[in-house]
Amino acid sequence: MEHDELINAAWVNARLAAYAPAKARDFVKIEKLLVSREEPKPALPQTWQEQFAIAQQWTAALAKR
Repeated sequence: MEHDELINAAWVNARLAAYAPAKARDFVKIEKLLVSREEPKPALPQTWQEQFAIAQQWTAALAKR
């Protein structure tokens, strides 16, 4: 998020500081610069076998402590 905020601030400052004849179409679209523009894909539901395998790995890691 911090990256997007910095990019947004820099982009707005560049637009405000642009020479008067500069056209809006000449600027890079802000959406192309932002990192978080892609929405995360929803995770697929796990089967009970996958959950069981994860639980086994977790308990094995705890047993090694």
